[in-house]
This record gives sequence, C-alpha cells and structure tokens, in this order.
Amino acid sequence: MKHLSIKILSLIFIALLLYACAKKGRPDGGPIDEIPPEVVKTSPENYSINFDKQEITINFNEYIVLEDPRNQIIFSPPIQPRPEIQPMSYATQQLKIILPDSLSDNTTYTINFGTSIVDNNEANTLPYYSYVFSTGDYLDSLAIKGKVRVANSQKVENTISVMLYQADTSYTDSAVLRKTPRYIAYSQDSTNNFQLSNLKAGKYKMFAVEDNNGNYTYEPQTDQIGFIKDTITIPGDSIFDVSVFKEKQEIDFRRPEQVSQNQYLIGFSGTIDSTALDIDFLNDQDSLSWQLERRADSDSLNLWTKPFLQQDSIAMKISHKKVIDTFTLRPKEIEKDSLKIDQKTKSTLDLYQTMTIKASIPLTKIDTSKIKTYIKKDSSQVDFQTDYFNYSNQLTIKHQKEEATTYVYEMMPGAFEDWLGNKNDSISYSAKTKRVRDYGTLNLTFNGINNFPVIVQLINDQDKVIKSKVVKKRKSVFFEFIDPGDYFVRIIIDENENGIWDTGNYLQGKQPEDIIYYNESLKIRAYFDHQQTINFRP
Repeated sequence: MKHLSIKILSLIFIALLLYACAKKGRPDGGPIDEIPPEVVKTSPENYSINFDKQEITINFNEYIVLEDPRNQIIFSPPIQPRPEIQPMSYATQQLKIILPDSLSDNTTYTINFGTSIVDNNEANTLPYYSYVFSTGDYLDSLAIKGKVRVANSQKVENTISVMLYQADTSYTDSAVLRKTPRYIAYSQDSTNNFQLSNLKAGKYKMFAVEDNNGNYTYEPQTDQIGFIKDTITIPGDSIFDVSVFKEKQEIDFRRPEQVSQNQYLIGFSGTIDSTALDIDFLNDQDSLSWQLERRADSDSLNLWTKPFLQQDSIAMKISHKKVIDTFTLRPKEIEKDSLKIDQKTKSTLDLYQTMTIKASIPLTKIDTSKIKTYIKKDSSQVDFQTDYFNYSNQLTIKHQKEEATTYVYEMMPGAFEDWLGNKNDSISYSAKTKRVRDYGTLNLTFNGINNFPVIVQLINDQDKVIKSKVVKKRKSVFFEFIDPGDYFVRIIIDENENGIWDTGNYLQGKQPEDIIYYNESLKIRAYFDHQQTINFRP
C-alpha cells in the first residue's frame, strides 16, 4: 500500500511538471518580451529587380500572426485580383504571397504590411514593414509624405487612404470615382502621417479618401474625401497637408415602411429643405391628408396619413426640388397610433434653456389655458410663452428663471389634440435650475485671425458644440453658463457669411470652409471668471 501511494504521488508530480513545461508564456518574474519580430529571409530578396515570380516568401525569427490583414496590408500600385496571403488566420514563421498574372511591365510595386505583423506571444508589432520589387530593371526611389486630418473634427477616427493618379492625357476628374490609383498609402496610427515611397517621376493628382468599402475608389455616399487642387510634380514639393470632408449628398429617398396604422417611415440621404418637400397620392386619393415630421434620431421622415388607406396599394410621389421619386404603399391593419408626450429637456434645467416637450403625433390644437407653470416651493405661478415647431413636432415653454429653483409644468387633459384626434391625459413634469455658482464663464481673446466673419465655438473632446457665436470683427468673445469641464476652442472661417460651417465639393473644386483648432484644452471651473488669450499662427 505504501509503495502504491508513492507511485501515485510520483505520477502526479510528473504530470504537473509536464504541464508546467507545456504551458505557454514566460516564467513568473522574467523580463517582458518587448522586441518585435524580425524578417530573417525573403525569397526573392527584398528590393529585387526584373521580378518574374508568382510567389513571395517572408520568413521571421519567431511565430507571428496577422492582425486585420485585409485593411492593413496594401499593394501599391493596387494589384487586381488582390494577391492571396497565406496563412491569414493562424501563427506561422513564414508568410507566402501568391501573385496573379496581372503585374504590369517596368513597374515598381510596394507591399506595405502596416501594423498587421505581430508576434504570437506578446503581440509586439513590426510596424510598417514593406516588401518592394520591380518588374523592370530598376527601382523607382522618389517619395513624398504629409499629414491627413478631418476638416470638422480634432480626430481622425478611421484610416485614410492617400492616393496618387497619373495626370496624363487619359486622366479625368472622375478617375477617383471609378479607377484604382497608381500609388496608395495609409495614414499611420494616431499621428495621421503618411508616406508614399518608390514613386516614379511625373505629374500626379493627390487624394485622401476614407475608403470604407476598401475598393480603392471614392464613393460619395459612404466615404470622406480630400484633395490637392493643383497637379503635383515629383520630384518637387514633398510635404502635403490634406483635409478630408463629407460632401453634401443629393437627396435620395428610400421606400416607405409602415410602422403603425397611420404612420410610415421614409429614410433619405442628403440635406432636406422642409419648405421644398411635397407629396402627391395618386389613384384618385383626393380625400387623403398627410403631414411630414423630421425624426431627430436618424435621417428619416415620419409620414402621417388619414384616413386609414383601405386599398391594397397606393401610389405615392415624393418630390424635393428637382428630385422626384415614386413608391407604392401597401397599407396593413396594424397597431393604431396613440398620443404620447415626452419631456425632452433633462430634469436639471440650465438657466439659459427652455423646457421642451415632444408629441408622438403632430399636434393641431394647443390650449395654453390648460397648461400651468409654477414654482414647486410655494406653488406661485409663472408667466410663460409657448412655441410649436411643426417639422420637429416639439413644443417649447419659455419663462423667466431663478437659480436653484424647481419648476413644475402641468398639462391638464385636453391641453393637446393631435392630428388624428387623440387628446392627452393629465401630464406633469418638473425640472430644477442650477445655481449661478455652478457655472463658469470665459472671456476669450484671440490673435492671428485676419479674415472675418468667423464662428467661434467652444467644443468638448467629442467635437460637440457647447457654445457658439458669430464674430464679425476683431473683439473678445464672452461665453457664460458653462458647465465645469475641459473644453477646446475652434474657429470657422465663415467665407459665405451664412453662420454655419460649409463642407466642400470635389467635382466643383470647392474645399470646405477652414477650421482652426486651439488644441490645448481649457479647464473651466465653477464660479470662476476665466480670461484666456489665444494666439493662432497666421
């Protein structure tokens, strides 16, 4: 029995020892591996000329994996069909690149791996490794570099493709919309820098595209674009700054979708002018009435109809200026619409805000005699005014406010009647104002801006506009009622003097209005008057 116990203990010890030896990772207390993998051999050799192979092998000193290879690995000029990379999904010490038969003669190709190559154990990255070869008897060796940025944001959220097209006799302005570029590179990490290497001397058109579909072309519906207006010459200027922007899209309506008995949802792209919208129901539907409401949470419209459409199908025409679309509605007897009134303003009410409520169905009657606003503490009533906005279906209640005061907003039954004849039940909301000492103020002076008017904006780190003022001449700007926090200042050069930022248009050769950022954050403290002078570089 004693010998049996010893044998069992021995077997357990050996099993634990084998498990410890087999377990991946470094020994406890050992140094962390921070060394990226290394390329030890390539076949053919990197920077080969007179290249005529169909397979490239790249060997590493340790096991590596590829992270996001589809987006990180680029072929410049693009190779179609895209070369096959093996393996894509498991660890290896050797990568194989299988090339198609479509390589061009006398062309220098660059395969840039971006940040896709990482070691299998510690995920150390081998950054921006490139394999270069030429199908001719020399390698092109010219290079340019630069920086990309988003026109109306402090951050570049996605990788930007920087593209060069040869500006020869076959080039047209539509090339970026339908053809792959001659050369391509990506913006790098958080620096947003780019470099195009192994270029041939010549004249080129430069673009920066947020290529969301990964097809090496610009698709206005989904992508942002930036461009250098003038033709660039290589060798020549070698540093470029490109700003990408989302073009204003042409109006395009999508097929209406019924969401309740009298309501349809119409999606759209582009910018809607509510005064230019019109709807016609065909099939002799003269007795049919309709209303449109813009949904705040998406690019879509609510179409309300009455009475309920009894036919199996109704033809509908929607028009916006020169855009006309025809759709067929197929009404169904589904859930009826009921009136709901929601409080849009938070329960903490800023001293400069108005109480805003939203109805689920467009309102046709508002009886202000059935609306009361009073101070909760002593029930003293407060004089108020209301404004109703048809297109957004929102009602605002304006009144004088005192700090640190709770206001109650009561709507008695029948205060509202909607377009379908529904009336509200009794409703009560409340909101409390902050104290003046809960806010900070900012008196802002800026130098180095020579073109006016400008739009001066205080934004947060998500680019949300907190405060904004149009300034028509050089003077200080005063912002009050600012919640404590960290903010940034940006200034829009309002070239067309319309009080808003205007984007660009590539085919019209129009750049977006310039935005200048002061990248140092301003810390606003409560109950403190901040004085700040900003010097922008002219």
